Amino acid sequence: MSKCDRNVTFVASCAAEEPKSGTRIGHMARICLTEANNYNQMSSNVTPAKRIAQFRYHSATGANLLFVTLRKSEKEYSPSTMYEDFALSAQNFHWQSQSRTQPDSKKGRRHWKHEELGVLPLLFIRERKKTEHNTTAPYIFLGPVTYIEHTGEQPMNVIWRLRTPMPSDWLRVARLTG
Repeated sequence: MSKCDRNVTFVASCAAEEPKSGTRIGHMARICLTEANNYNQMSSNVTPAKRIAQFRYHSATGANLLFVTLRKSEKEYSPSTMYEDFALSAQNFHWQSQSRTQPDSKKGRRHWKHEELGVLPLLFIRERKKTEHNTTAPYIFLGPVTYIEHTGEQPMNVIWRLRTPMPSDWLRVARLTG
């Protein structure tokens, strides 16, 4: 098992447990993603565009890692990846799938049938792609999410329910993008 796989396994196993009152595993997840990104950068068979994509299914753990950049610019993203992702409330999040995803495809079913398929969706967000120092911005782990509903296809518009409410500072940022 690679270092990246071990880290994703660790985050998925932590997320599968019921969170203890007042604790979050965001810092552990951030470390995991940093190490996973470092692993991807060293891997010659992973292209820069696919290093951390909008979502990644990790078959060893059944984790569906959902990566969201809230504020996108046309300079950094193509028109087909300007997804409309935003908070509806502290516990509900609107997320768009990849632009070619259909509900009845293998990827689509992982979203709306995740419980039946044993898939654990995990939501990570960041405000922008780059920090004010022009370095890659880290993702913040918001935790496991549960499917509520979806509409459309190519992309699918999915409403997820967060197990733990989004922190208020991130809620303000995530609502401004919607």
